Amino acid sequence: MANMKIFVKIDGCPGSTLDGKHKDWCDVRGFAHELQYPFDMRENKGRGEPVHGALSITKEIDKASPKLYEALAKKKKIKDVQLEFWRDKPGEGGSECYFKIKIEDCRVVFAKPYTPKPGEQDATTPPHMEDIGFAYRKIDWTFDSGGQVPTTFDFSDPTK
Repeated sequence: MANMKIFVKIDGCPGSTLDGKHKDWCDVRGFAHELQYPFDMRENKGRGEPVHGALSITKEIDKASPKLYEALAKKKKIKDVQLEFWRDKPGEGGSECYFKIKIEDCRVVFAKPYTPKPGEQDATTPPHMEDIGFAYRKIDWTFDSGGQVPTTFDFSDPTK
């Protein structure tokens, strides 16, 4: 399997990655984002508008963590959050940023810090992790490998 890395840059919440190309970014260990269109298969029609769930990341506790908790507790807006997905270049060696997500006018909608239970931790398990969820007004998705393919959704103008 190809080596993959994900980094996140959160405005106002500098992170602690050791990657030289991503100063003040955070290392991401997991990512999830659910988009749904409620659809009735029997009647072959939609049941409302598409729903954007929280964009969720899993990361190690780092220097961004207290600022993220404060943003949630005080309902602070975060200007933007950027994710970069990196992988080995197919057949070429080296690595490439092949996919990017940028969300704007964000809010932290959940924070779940946790540690492994006794007996679940080994030498490769990070000791202190957190799941962070973001809601947003605007999202940009860009696929960059082999030619740029960008697209955007903005709740303030969903027709664009």
